[in-house]
Amino acid sequence: MKRSKTLLAGCLCLAVLVPAWSQEMPPDMGRYFVGLIYRGAAWSPQVTPEVMDIQEAHLANIRRLADTGEMVLAGPFSDGGELRGLFVYNVESLEKAETLVQTDPAVKSGRLRVELHPWWGPKAIEGLLDTPRGSATLSAADRAAISAVSESWLSAARAGDWAGVAAMYTEDAVLMAPGEPAIEGRRNIQAYWEAFPPVTGLSTTNVEIEGSGDLAFVRGTYRFTIEPEGGEPVLETGKFVEIRRRQADGTWRLDRDIFNAD
Repeated sequence: MKRSKTLLAGCLCLAVLVPAWSQEMPPDMGRYFVGLIYRGAAWSPQVTPEVMDIQEAHLANIRRLADTGEMVLAGPFSDGGELRGLFVYNVESLEKAETLVQTDPAVKSGRLRVELHPWWGPKAIEGLLDTPRGSATLSAADRAAISAVSESWLSAARAGDWAGVAAMYTEDAVLMAPGEPAIEGRRNIQAYWEAFPPVTGLSTTNVEIEGSGDLAFVRGTYRFTIEPEGGEPVLETGKFVEIRRRQADGTWRLDRDIFNAD
């Protein structure tokens, strides 16, 4: 209830269109800078070893800024558009936020660009990224890292980059597909996806992400259209459960993966 009142206060501030930073803010509101993250000039859907290195460094930078308290919120959007996600910086000036943006390896490489805006927000958001490692719940940074791997998997699959899809799995991962024996190991998983019938309109949605320590699970849904050669397109909807394992570099790769049609 207390957090709901804080969020309501934030909405009311927006509703009356408070115009200036100099006005006195309610005690439960803070001044932040929101960074809207867009695809950059160098963005591509292919998941190469270089892209994975950039992604891992990108997530490490988020954790570093969360540890210093300079970033209080981060996460991707799941609709696959030009707008990829957002950062919320807790710093004293726009210039400082711009400096922190330039520390992101994904921005440096040109894969992402960030558009900054000043924002009044509830102080309740502070501390969301700093759940300690090994705690009973995942931190917001962990959830963002898990969602980032989901987005990379989806982008690679849409591009037909099956090596990139396989790179989202651990080396000894197990894929349990309908009507198939368990498929063990990253190389065999790549071979399975390479042989999968052509599909269009692929989308996935993470419905639930939970876990603790270095293990998490993701429950979600998927949708695609199979286009068999010489046959009529077939729409398939279904659900999946993934077990994710945190790697030494901070990424959350798929360790176990099971899916089936509705």
